[in-house]
Amino acid sequence: MQSSVVRALMPVALAAACAAGLPSARAAEPAVLTVLQGEATLLVGARALVAVAGARLPAGSIVETSEQTGLLRLEWVDGSRLDLGASTRVMLQPAASPRSLVYVLRGVVKQTQSTATAGQLSPAFELKPFQGVVVTQIGSEGAVLFAEVGTEAVIGRRGNVPLSLKAGQAAVVEGDAPARAQPRPPAGWLAAIPRAFRDTLPSRLAQFQGPPPALKERPSPGYAAVMPWLVAEPMLRRELPRRWAEWLAEPAFKDAVLARLTQHPEWEPLVRPAPPRAADRPGARRSAEPAASAPETPR
Repeated sequence: MQSSVVRALMPVALAAACAAGLPSARAAEPAVLTVLQGEATLLVGARALVAVAGARLPAGSIVETSEQTGLLRLEWVDGSRLDLGASTRVMLQPAASPRSLVYVLRGVVKQTQSTATAGQLSPAFELKPFQGVVVTQIGSEGAVLFAEVGTEAVIGRRGNVPLSLKAGQAAVVEGDAPARAQPRPPAGWLAAIPRAFRDTLPSRLAQFQGPPPALKERPSPGYAAVMPWLVAEPMLRRELPRRWAEWLAEPAFKDAVLARLTQHPEWEPLVRPAPPRAADRPGARRSAEPAASAPETPR
């Protein structure tokens, strides 16, 4: 997709962000991809794009790294930063959670906030707007949120458990158990975090002040590629039919949506539209109206 398409999307993203009450500086500016080691895919609206340094990403964009990605960094003008590791899926500034800089669906993310302007959301944790550095890992068997710098107010979403973490402490979820605070992360956890997360890399935002690069389009993703988002929690799923409706033109995608409709029922109006009411059918209004009187013959 050409950069003009991204620019065309910006007024819509800006209006939605302002309506949601985001800080004006972030609402007016997209995220800028400033570091990319490896490959990643960007989902902006219904378009899948090849990630490149310098890309601008409006609110609602989805970023997905590959198994081979070493590091992907996003920066905002207010100093907020996100570092993504391999096999990570995130949505930036989700409309359903306007105080969150990011929704972490899967993988490992390091979030840095120089001011308490934004928090973070994931299936396991809700992190209130904070000032500091946190590292979050979301996996199929559990989750960890590590307070690297600062004191963070965290809610374990299963059971609505409030936690307060000081620097060096962690919130941990194992299986179906509620979140609990620990004086340190689980044994061996820090060793498994990407090495790039252990360094404090300087901002590179100033290097990308010119026009954004043109972005190359990928083929529209198949159902399996986006299924983790399609079956995510309802607050995220509700907007996806509007965003991805054009993908239903691909028969395989539509068939897959129909086959799993119980997992994402918000697609039903698009794949099984209700039949028109009798009053809305063509000709119904004409047949219900009385015939016009014939004009009188002049005498």
